[in-house]
Amino acid sequence: MIGKIIVHGDTRDQALARMRIALSETVVEGISTNIPLHRELMVDAKFIEGGTSIHYLEGWLVSTSAEFETRYAACPWLNCCCWRRKTASRTRPMR
Repeated sequence: MIGKIIVHGDTRDQALARMRIALSETVVEGISTNIPLHRELMVDAKFIEGGTSIHYLEGWLVSTSAEFETRYAACPWLNCCCWRRKTASRTRPMR
């Protein structure tokens, strides 16, 4: 991890708006990042509505996997997440 963006606001809507601004102004050169993924999450209707669990991202990636694997192929974090999802069904649980 190179950095983390943390925002706050008096309301969820205000915090989301601030995060959208922060992500739009963030520039990291020389490496690929998952910033585009976070930008898309910030405009996802279910995420904006709230009430999502810690497993929401995984389900969201499953529903958009082909599109995201193509668009964010250079993102190491996303590649790892997609690889884990693909191989999870082929591996046996540890005993």
